[in-house]
Amino acid sequence: MIPQEVIDDILNRISLVDLISKHIEVKKSGRNYLALCPFHNEKTPSFSINDEKGFYHCFGCKASGNAAKFLMEYRKMTFPEALSELAKIAGVDLSKYSASDNGFAGLKEKKRFYEINKEAMVYFSQILFKDMSGEEARKYLKRRRISSETAKFFRIGFGGTSWNGLLDYLKEKGYGEEELLKVSLVSKNERGNVYDRFKDRVVFPIFDRSNNVVGFGGRILDNNKDIAKYLNTSENIVFHKGELLFALNFASDEITKQRECLIVEGYMDVIALFQNGINFAVAPLGTSLTENQLALLKRYADKVTFIFDGDSAGLKAANRALYISASSEIAQEVVILPQKSDPYDFVMAHGRDEFLAMVEKKRLSPIDFKLKYFSKQFKDKIKFLTAIFDYVAKIPHIATQEDYLKRIADFSDNDISAIKAEYDNFRKRNRNFGSIIKEIDDNKSGIHPIELDFIAALCAEPSLIPEFSRIVSPKMIENGEVRELFEFAVNNADKTSKEILDSTTNEEIIRKSSQYIVMDPELNPGIVVAYRLKRLYIKRLINKNIKELQRSDLNKDARDKLLEENQKLSLNREKIDEAIKKFDYESKSKE
Repeated sequence: MIPQEVIDDILNRISLVDLISKHIEVKKSGRNYLALCPFHNEKTPSFSINDEKGFYHCFGCKASGNAAKFLMEYRKMTFPEALSELAKIAGVDLSKYSASDNGFAGLKEKKRFYEINKEAMVYFSQILFKDMSGEEARKYLKRRRISSETAKFFRIGFGGTSWNGLLDYLKEKGYGEEELLKVSLVSKNERGNVYDRFKDRVVFPIFDRSNNVVGFGGRILDNNKDIAKYLNTSENIVFHKGELLFALNFASDEITKQRECLIVEGYMDVIALFQNGINFAVAPLGTSLTENQLALLKRYADKVTFIFDGDSAGLKAANRALYISASSEIAQEVVILPQKSDPYDFVMAHGRDEFLAMVEKKRLSPIDFKLKYFSKQFKDKIKFLTAIFDYVAKIPHIATQEDYLKRIADFSDNDISAIKAEYDNFRKRNRNFGSIIKEIDDNKSGIHPIELDFIAALCAEPSLIPEFSRIVSPKMIENGEVRELFEFAVNNADKTSKEILDSTTNEEIIRKSSQYIVMDPELNPGIVVAYRLKRLYIKRLINKNIKELQRSDLNKDARDKLLEENQKLSLNREKIDEAIKKFDYESKSKE
């Protein structure tokens, strides 16, 4: 454990004014210093710094603390990270303190890895800018229109053309093969030969939030399909791919000011944006975004905006990113770039202002993107609802879920009560999921199949009219033309099939009835379709009551009455099911 006197010694050696002035503008004011508070928006400085006591205080938002607290709040560091950073400035060696109970475990090994990676970064940079073997890499960056200034800002380098150039360089610096293998700068083949991992690759250093070099990403110069296009450092004590973001160390200050972070897919996207003055963008390290990365960004921003290519791969990536981030507390929006371009292409072609204007114009909320995306992926409405409900179920806040369900109802042109009922069925894995929407769609598109079977069977065999009318009443029929034809048939029981059909002009009814008329009489479904129609009517009543039960303003008496009515309806439906079984017939039409 690090003794308190050591911590105090570190803090006493630090000039708080010097530390804070590296991040915000500070002005002398009497014995103290003043600045605009970095923790809330203000026009008049109220952030006071007392360098003698090593303490700051904001008279506006009441933020206060010492050097460690400032780094923890402003740069979103943990206490061990902040103290390690201050120890570097103060010239205090913390490597001998490695107790695991205070977060400093493995500090000595981590420090060693940081040093190795820093030396490797120097080597890669020298090869790129000063060595003959870096000529092809320099040409590559020139073709990509990356300026020398930008390349140096991001510490871009080249792995060289030698199989052991870096290995020999680091050995001369006193580092052994085993630790170079651990830090993933070299690899070992099946024959036991050790070689440079990033040979023939343009190398992008990856930093943590404290500006330590923790790893590298390497891109091949050609498009050899037999070799991985990108290669990252392997997982080790300082490199955890799912917890790091490319360029966050460069972008964190601007992200804090903007309270927004742009998330793009690739290193070159970020680099091109920075070169064009857009310096609040980051990228995952060649994989999908993780919940840990989002939690990290929540320390800096209130919102993330995903920017993806306009091709099918970009759309899939956007869909996946929004699904992963659904449960995150940070707000999200998504931008799909036009004409299948990527952020690099767009900003290089159009510049900063047009890129930012495009982002503002193209912003979509997660639910609006999902609705558009899934509507193109799934023409079947039930599959569409399954996909969109699966996303909504991940949303942690009920109010947001309610808002999303309303958007789904508007988009699909359905009543909100029907969408809520279906969502409830989906969440409960109810086997009736989809039946409500299917019934609505059937009614929208024409005559329900059961009503059509019913009227066709009646027209084909008018002698069944008395039996039909005993089971079915006109109010049970939803379609107006079917209902009118049924009433006509009941009031004219002596009419023939032809005479009954002559009273309608509905081609669907005439066509279906004609099929029944010419079929074998023994195949006519007969009385069973009357029972099926009655069952359909009861189901509609039950669903109607379910919708009523979802009303928030429903009192207890009304609720109890609806529940009792649904219980009676369910019992009646069971009796009808028994009557249908008695006829031993399975209708081709399905509810």
